[in-house]
Amino acid sequence: MIRRIFSFVALLFTLVQGLYAWEGSGTVQNPYLIRNSADWQTLALKVDSGKVADGTAFKLLGDITIKTPVGTSGHRFTGVFDGDGHTITASL
Repeated sequence: MIRRIFSFVALLFTLVQGLYAWEGSGTVQNPYLIRNSADWQTLALKVDSGKVADGTAFKLLGDITIKTPVGTSGHRFTGVFDGDGHTITASL
């Protein structure tokens, strides 16, 4: 039980950290910056819940590995994503 509570708190901390970690304004000229897997997770959850506006721009700043793929609601990403030559790897 304590392990579940700890896991939940850790996940919540990661998500909250990701919410405020984005730099930028979301425009093509000044995209939100995706620096790590927490930022990616936040983006995926926002897309999944329909909270990313059409045309919002993001830029990946380095290679990242995500542990759990997210995104099952059917909402589509309709923004601008600049991978800048980097890779996102999903490890299951």
